Amino acid sequence: MSSSLIKRLPNERSVRRQVALFQTELDQAVGADGLKVLSPEAMIPDYWAQRRRRPTAADRALKGSTLDWLVSLPKQVRPDGTVDRYARVANQLADAWHNPISCRVAFDTLLHDKRPGRKGFPPDIRRELKILRFHRANTPFDAP
Repeated sequence: MSSSLIKRLPNERSVRRQVALFQTELDQAVGADGLKVLSPEAMIPDYWAQRRRRPTAADRALKGSTLDWLVSLPKQVRPDGTVDRYARVANQLADAWHNPISCRVAFDTLLHDKRPGRKGFPPDIRRELKILRFHRANTPFDAP
């Protein structure tokens, strides 16, 4: 091996130092509850707005499977406001509906957003989502 290549290879001490720094960063990024803690720059106003992808046509349109899901729901629990204003959310719920874990995660994520600076859904949409979550919790997963 050439001496220049050997000089560029990290020695054991520098590798250990890099691993220790990485572990420290990882420990700082994860809170006591095991959830990822946001970096300070994530709390700057408009941080998320600058990084959010632009809405696509698919975000504003209901999928066929979502329409089928809506028809299968009792009329009193259909999330009409959510469908009208947040088609992407309705698509997400329809996709998760028949999987107990995915469904719980979807509702928890939608109703308990932990990102700083987020307002959440308007009260009427939150109410619809809570009614729908209650319905899902009290309906067997093999039923619509």
